[in-house]
Amino acid sequence: MALMPPHRWLCLCLRSGDEHTDELGRVLETGRLNWPGVLYRANQGLVITSLASTLARRQLLSLVPAEVRDYLSTLLALNTERNRLLRRHLLHIGERFNRIGVQPLVLKGARDLLSDPLEESQGARLMGDLDLLVPRDSLDACTELLIAQGYRPQTGHSWENHHHTAPLLHSTEPVKIELHRHIVYTAWQALLPTDGAWQIARPLTVDGIALHVLPPTSQAIHLLVHAQLGYYALTHQTLQLRQMLDLVVLRHHHEANIDWSLVGQRFQAVGQTNRMMAYLVAAQRLFDQPLPMGFAISPKVAWQSRQLVLTAQHLAAARWLRRLGRLPRRLLTPSWYPMKIRALQRGMPW
Repeated sequence: MALMPPHRWLCLCLRSGDEHTDELGRVLETGRLNWPGVLYRANQGLVITSLASTLARRQLLSLVPAEVRDYLSTLLALNTERNRLLRRHLLHIGERFNRIGVQPLVLKGARDLLSDPLEESQGARLMGDLDLLVPRDSLDACTELLIAQGYRPQTGHSWENHHHTAPLLHSTEPVKIELHRHIVYTAWQALLPTDGAWQIARPLTVDGIALHVLPPTSQAIHLLVHAQLGYYALTHQTLQLRQMLDLVVLRHHHEANIDWSLVGQRFQAVGQTNRMMAYLVAAQRLFDQPLPMGFAISPKVAWQSRQLVLTAQHLAAARWLRRLGRLPRRLLTPSWYPMKIRALQRGMPW
């Protein structure tokens, strides 16, 4: 059996459902999988615990080399412990907010923490912070409440014009909270207006605590904006597997409830249809997830999606693509030439 590329095996394994389990198992049985490549990509893409959880769910861990199995099992156990800690903090914060009349809207990965803490998948997702949207007129009160609970605002940066306030770090535990004024960057408010989001948000009660979550269509828009139009995505032109996996999982469970015509209209209105489509096509190529009905691939979209997939296949590709994109402008900039000559003299060709 020919070697399966690490990124291909990883993406097939991470897919929701049980598709390809037999194929994945056969690859493991050969002992010819490039485990260093798989683990490197999984760590870089922030899906290493998702890999561990999926292998356990697919009952494939017994086919994994012992040292890899121990590594994955340890990471999954540690992340499960941390996610349960984050869940406790999330619900404690929600209960405190409820006391002052605030029912926060839980965003992005924090929503995954609202499932049963005893579920095996509780440790699947690597979490960075807890994102909560609160009414703008309650921001100050919510911030003061968190400070009273042991959180401290991050300093050294102005957050006045940002879509969330200064991140709040707990003084003794590894928890970070971001209170949002808006769901997305100000430049992309037309895609997911804050006032409109509150109007369609769905109430959710967990352990007696009143929260809100976005419906599937708004979740899809949020994930696409964050992945393709966020600052990091626009400046680095790269693909993070964790973000794409979030969208793949959302579609797997809620595809019938996502209004893709509305999603397309929103992105078309801000001139970003190609970036949206490129991301969906990249998900199709990496995770074998079909495109939404009625979406067609233009030559430009095909090219952009290939660039995204290339950054998943070859992690240094994004850096080279950025350099190639800057090259024409630099060739027309006289001051660039002496800088490049000095760099070459120092043995720094790039």
